[in-house]
Amino acid sequence: MFLDQLQIHWVWFALLAMIFAGMAPVLAKAGLKYTSEASAAALALCVLVFFAWSGYMTTTTSLVLTGFGFRNYLILLIGGIISGVAVLCFTSALNQMGVHEAVPFQKLVLVLTLLYGIVVEKSMVSTVVMVAMVLVVVGIILLAVDSSNRGGLMMAVLFAVLLTILHVLDQMFPATIDAGLVYPIRITIACIVCWLMVIFSKGSKEWKKITLYSALMCLLAGCSYCLSTIAYARALGVGEPTVVGPLYNCSIMVAVMCAVLFLKEKVGRKGVIGLVCILIGMFVL
Repeated sequence: MFLDQLQIHWVWFALLAMIFAGMAPVLAKAGLKYTSEASAAALALCVLVFFAWSGYMTTTTSLVLTGFGFRNYLILLIGGIISGVAVLCFTSALNQMGVHEAVPFQKLVLVLTLLYGIVVEKSMVSTVVMVAMVLVVVGIILLAVDSSNRGGLMMAVLFAVLLTILHVLDQMFPATIDAGLVYPIRITIACIVCWLMVIFSKGSKEWKKITLYSALMCLLAGCSYCLSTIAYARALGVGEPTVVGPLYNCSIMVAVMCAVLFLKEKVGRKGVIGLVCILIGMFVL
């Protein structure tokens, strides 16, 4: 692959993953200024679909659905629909709230997934991990406490819950399933869900009003997320997971800083404390 020919240390890929992941919601927020939530989500997902299938096709010569039965197709369909709804929820939260208020809920997914493991699968976790989970939740509350938009908060929480369900569904696929094919199919279904929302909502009327700037920002948000995923996978493949993971989790700091600098968002003292709590908690987790 092209990346294999580049003599770049894996730390740089980890840093790029962090930066691109932090920039994605900021670009999406900028794009939402002159377009509907559904249209913004649909545009960004088009980019993800392109990158997902391009990445899959570079590793295989043919599309083979091996090991898929009715149950697995059903899980794949449900997962795709959940992905689409989750993206719509996050886009709605991002539109109604500030970036510094919405983005922290991405970290809530890990906490909910761990809680699922503790409650349902009876997994054992250390006291340190429990404290880290509490720190993340407290940090999210402190960052979102200034938000007066209950609708945005509900969408952000629903987004985290849906992604947690998605992680649970991933565990239901047998080992015989081509894991590399699951994501492209799922993201394609998610994209279709968003476009259906555009067609059957007022977003279809607003589509004609979308500006070139908004469309470009939404597309760049999709590109930024994809580049982050590629860089993260590369760093994780050749680097130290104990370093790559914490660096990637710092993307929330990049997002908040960019929101303050470019979107003129204001983060109070509680927000700063909340951000520190999340970073400490994520470093431990």
